[in-house]
Amino acid sequence: MDTLGACIFPVESAGAWWIAYLSGVESSTEPAPAYCFVEKDALSLKGTLTTNSKFKGVDVLLTSPWPKDVWNYGNAPNNVDVKTCGSALVAYLAASLKPRYHFSALQGENYERLPFRNHVVLQENAQHVSRFIALAGVGNPGKKKYIYAFNIVPVSVMDPAELVKQPLDVTENPYRKLGKAAKKTSATTAIEEEEPAQQFFFDLNRQQGKKRHSDGRGGQQTKQPKKHRWAHTNWSDSACGFPRWKTCDASRKGAANDRRYTQCTAYHPHGRKISRFSPDGIPALLSIFLLK
Repeated sequence: MDTLGACIFPVESAGAWWIAYLSGVESSTEPAPAYCFVEKDALSLKGTLTTNSKFKGVDVLLTSPWPKDVWNYGNAPNNVDVKTCGSALVAYLAASLKPRYHFSALQGENYERLPFRNHVVLQENAQHVSRFIALAGVGNPGKKKYIYAFNIVPVSVMDPAELVKQPLDVTENPYRKLGKAAKKTSATTAIEEEEPAQQFFFDLNRQQGKKRHSDGRGGQQTKQPKKHRWAHTNWSDSACGFPRWKTCDASRKGAANDRRYTQCTAYHPHGRKISRFSPDGIPALLSIFLLK
């Protein structure tokens, strides 16, 4: 029995249904048993379809396992352990092929998920919706639904405006969480692989522009006063009722280069320059603002 494949069924002479299938269960080891599929099988099936010049989309996707986390953003299934149910490769395949209908039956439970989008609203062009239907086993004692009847026009001949219509109960795509988790994992791995960043401490008692490197042994450093600096800040006259200033700049220059003081300089809209000194800069800055 073939593990994967795609079928094209002609519909009179107007078009054709595109049906893809991936049989078996996911295997994490290679070589995989004959009844299993691995990552290269999912990639091969995707490539076979998407590289076809006549490919416009998949009408029906058939798989044995459920796609992992297909219930995200939608209605939850009953009698199913959501922690262990589903295949990540099937979810990847479904997210890539965007089938209009996706059928699975391995869990033996009937579950019809709400339709979900295949695009991001206001960020991507509208696309058709997808539907996932899980069917129970034939003749099951619980008389759960094991057959599904539906009417579908092939995507190859369907009117584009009709194809992208969104039903009222449409939800967000459940596979976007998988994509975000994969990106987050990749970013976390990249950060962990980077070398630890070196630490530097600025010594204000030395000539400015030089840095003193930490010895890396956790030795305590003398705590230096903070340097206040406001550059090119527009101060609104509605804030605190002060006049509007063009630029406010505070730097550690102090009178006669005394490092214990901070010079605060402000420029009035009419060109008037005002300077004040204080030990920490804040009182001087406030005194400038209080000037009429």
